[in-house]
Amino acid sequence: MMASFFSIETVATIAIGSFGLLSVVLLIAANMKKRSAAARFLVLQCGLTATMLLPVIVLLPGVPLGWFAAATASESVVLDAGSRSFGPMQNRSISTSLAPRIAANSEMDVAVAELSFKPPATTSLAETTDWFRILSWQQLVISIALLGTVLMMLRLLLAKVQTHRLLANAGIDRSATDQLQQAMQAVAARTDFANVNPVRLGTSHNVSSPVTLGAFRPVILLPNGAANWSADRLRMVLAHELAHVVRHDVFWQWTSQFARAFVWFNPLVWITLRLAVTERERACDDRVLRSGERASDYAETLLSIATAIAGNPRRLSGTVSMAEPPLKTRVRVLLDESIDRRATSWRGRVTTVAVVATILAILGFSRPFQTAKAVAQTPEVAATTDSTIDLDEGKDDSAARRLFQDVYEGRKWSELEAAEQAELGPLLKRLHEENQDDIQIKSRYADYLIATEKLAEAVPLL
Repeated sequence: MMASFFSIETVATIAIGSFGLLSVVLLIAANMKKRSAAARFLVLQCGLTATMLLPVIVLLPGVPLGWFAAATASESVVLDAGSRSFGPMQNRSISTSLAPRIAANSEMDVAVAELSFKPPATTSLAETTDWFRILSWQQLVISIALLGTVLMMLRLLLAKVQTHRLLANAGIDRSATDQLQQAMQAVAARTDFANVNPVRLGTSHNVSSPVTLGAFRPVILLPNGAANWSADRLRMVLAHELAHVVRHDVFWQWTSQFARAFVWFNPLVWITLRLAVTERERACDDRVLRSGERASDYAETLLSIATAIAGNPRRLSGTVSMAEPPLKTRVRVLLDESIDRRATSWRGRVTTVAVVATILAILGFSRPFQTAKAVAQTPEVAATTDSTIDLDEGKDDSAARRLFQDVYEGRKWSELEAAEQAELGPLLKRLHEENQDDIQIKSRYADYLIATEKLAEAVPLL
């Protein structure tokens, strides 16, 4: 599985799948302008969660489509002509001298026709190194993709460490004054927050605006001096942060960060994440207004928070903050009474999840770089590779012949993988030594020697 994951086909499949998935999600969200912010966030977040799961699904068996099979096959033939040519000794005179002897043997002629060898007229150093250059290009792409993912994961690990330090240095519960606790209880008793899980409350000099952190054990941290805020301001701030807790926004924030780490090379994941943050904050604003707060008072509180942190925006990847931009747009939307502020219904959630899951399944299990023939051959190759055949010691002749008949007989040279080509040579040599009168084995072995530039050994067999 690991070898399959670190392949250019897997990286390309993940890139194509994530691009298609997020393109559909962004298109759906763009056509929901009249719907509530909570509904748009649900679509965007489902897309990000599906993107996070996509690399895992790609590793599972899928449906071979073969969209790029023709291009891959033609490229393989070109590479065979350049990198597996006869070398400097190969020219038209040699090919002409061998032609009568090959034509004299009808079975050899059939074997050569099956292998479809067509040597180029000239060779150069560039032609013989094309395969190695392409290998280097593929390895470079895979290395860059993995390096970016590792750096993004290290960034998330650093954010997690900073979050732990922030909690360790904060005053949780004990430092919260009676005023903060009373405001917290008053907000939690409202209808929209009645079912909220127990939330710890504290203050910290390391935060410049109210933040919520903790995916499973939520904590609300307020800046030092929050106890001196007015009762109305404190109530609205806590209502916004409790909205994050009810909506499990910290958990979804981590999910989105992992999605971006896995497919960081896809620009759509950055766009989707930015839009999801905007819709998330607007959905929390709508929840505050649904709890009974006046839009003008809440907009004033939001602006005052933003003014207080101007020039000192301390943000962590593992937290959600009340003062997320764009504030001007949020204030304008708050004062627009025609905006839909409803929460998502269960029917809407199930429908959205089902639609995105269907898109994920279609794209995740599609294999544009695989053909049905290649998939069907894989178990045979794996079975023969795992078989204990000692080609060097000359043992188990029946197993060696079975390997040749099951895997290599009737297949063209260009259809073989690099590992199969490396295995075919010793296998043919072994079978020829054991069965020198077998014309088919002799012909295939001679063709192999010609393809690998061993003309001196091939001529006696012709």
